[in-house]
Amino acid sequence: AVACAIEKAESMAQELEDNNGESNIIAFKASPNPMNDQTRLTYQLQEGDRVWLQLLDRYGNVVRNIINGYYMAAGTHQHILYRNGLSSGLYYLVLQTDTEQLDIKLYVVDWSSCKRVA
Repeated sequence: AVACAIEKAESMAQELEDNNGESNIIAFKASPNPMNDQTRLTYQLQEGDRVWLQLLDRYGNVVRNIINGYYMAAGTHQHILYRNGLSSGLYYLVLQTDTEQLDIKLYVVDWSSCKRVA
């Protein structure tokens, strides 16, 4: 799965170079990161496009499909991701359009298990 993802990323990188380096995804972030109960996913598209947004575990397995190929207009979009059922650890958020893909790391933590130092 990892080799496939790398191959796909390299292929998409070549497609982006063929598009004169222009990117439709202007920004993509999760805030707060690390997250506890929820995080706000924000991305900005230069032009309208079909969008897929997935949450993957550290092994590349899809944990959640957040957006599944819906057309999104140009502009800024936000979605709230709730922790429900997610264990603490490292995850990847993958934002994909018809022509490109970006991913960011998302850390999920359980602040209640942290001890406060007086």
